[in-house]
Amino acid sequence: MCVASVFSAVAFLEALVNEVGQDAADHKHGSQLPSRLSPLSETEIHRIGGVWKDGIERVSPIDKFSAVSVLVDRPAVDRGREPGQSVDLLVKLRHTLVHYKPETQWDDKVRRVDKGLRSRIAPNPLMPPDTHPWYPNLLLSAACASWACETVTAFAGEWWSAMGFDYDYRGGIDYRDGIDG
Repeated sequence: MCVASVFSAVAFLEALVNEVGQDAADHKHGSQLPSRLSPLSETEIHRIGGVWKDGIERVSPIDKFSAVSVLVDRPAVDRGREPGQSVDLLVKLRHTLVHYKPETQWDDKVRRVDKGLRSRIAPNPLMPPDTHPWYPNLLLSAACASWACETVTAFAGEWWSAMGFDYDYRGGIDYRDGIDG
């Protein structure tokens, strides 16, 4: 559950910023603005779209959020405060899980992924407290899954508000539309 939550949380962030960027890239000058981009001017949309067409997809999600913000004269994501700090750690945790490299883990070794996460995530209560190493044994838990979801929710909400977007990205789609019965 925890690993899936970490993967899904980061995927949500990337999808959110990619949707804004792709909408800007697909926008034809003079045509109706997508509702998601309504507070932005044609010039701002053109700036985002130009960068998107140039291949920003290989940039980390948090850097994409910063790039879009700066392109429309909003402040870049502040990695020195919450929720930017936690999103940065979450992306690093996802990277560590996806690109896992086997290694001998000594009990007293503090891995890079441990730093910053220990103070944010309660240890797995299903494991004895003296279990070592901390990652992955005490980290991967329901508390980690919850932290991942809370982190991206806070970050997305803050960024969305800072951008001035009115569209409620949390609304979802009613998939029952058009289904009989």
